[in-house]
Amino acid sequence: MQKNGELSQDKAITSIRLDSEEIDLFCDEPLIVGEVTSYADSVEEVDKLLRKVSVVRNKYGKEPVRKILIISSVKEEIAGLIADKAKKSGIELIMGKRR
Repeated sequence: MQKNGELSQDKAITSIRLDSEEIDLFCDEPLIVGEVTSYADSVEEVDKLLRKVSVVRNKYGKEPVRKILIISSVKEEIAGLIADKAKKSGIELIMGKRR
């Protein structure tokens, strides 16, 4: 993100805790929220990210410019459902192996 100019050199993507939510990928300017998981077998991972986005939105008073979900491997039968829900929710989805 720094190489393509989306993130200035003085900013970094980190993990933080806001309220009771652990946010895996976070930057305050531009506002970025993301979730990283090794395996998903339900659309719960999308719901979890949306819950974290809500916490950030309430804290910062604005919508994140990027919502990112990274899943290393996903159950084959639900990969399409996850992709559909992510797309409808404006989430950038990176999925690895389907099992």
